[in-house]
Amino acid sequence: MTVIKINHTNAEELAIVKNIRAKVFVEEQNFSPDEDNDGKESECEHFLAYDDETGHPVATGRLYIHDNLGKVQRICVLKEGRGKGFGREIILAIEKSAKEDQLDGLYLSAQEHAVLFYEKLGFVATSGERYLDIGGIWHVDMEYKIPVYS
Repeated sequence: MTVIKINHTNAEELAIVKNIRAKVFVEEQNFSPDEDNDGKESECEHFLAYDDETGHPVATGRLYIHDNLGKVQRICVLKEGRGKGFGREIILAIEKSAKEDQLDGLYLSAQEHAVLFYEKLGFVATSGERYLDIGGIWHVDMEYKIPVYS
């Protein structure tokens, strides 16, 4: 698999990202299209994973940076790519970018079914409280402290 960081001004690649998100969030999870379109695309770093065997894009995610922290958002994998490590590679690419940007840490709002996935990657729930968020899906806030090596 290949994960690339794309430029938000590349309309073709951003269209691929939005198409993956529409399939996962809108079609599968019944989000309204407006819930995914928050107007922050140009403020985020976007990541796109390709299946090297098929050449098809199968996963995406984005990183919104503010106050020297990164909010991990819109992590999704198409059905045909699930269970193959694409989500993990997107998160690792985001972590690498966050280290390069010298961010203090990452945080996210995890869909409850994905909490274990994020825990395996070093994220920790910031409270035991779950809450309903976009799409009426239970979420848990999590954070990740970026390791500092000397």
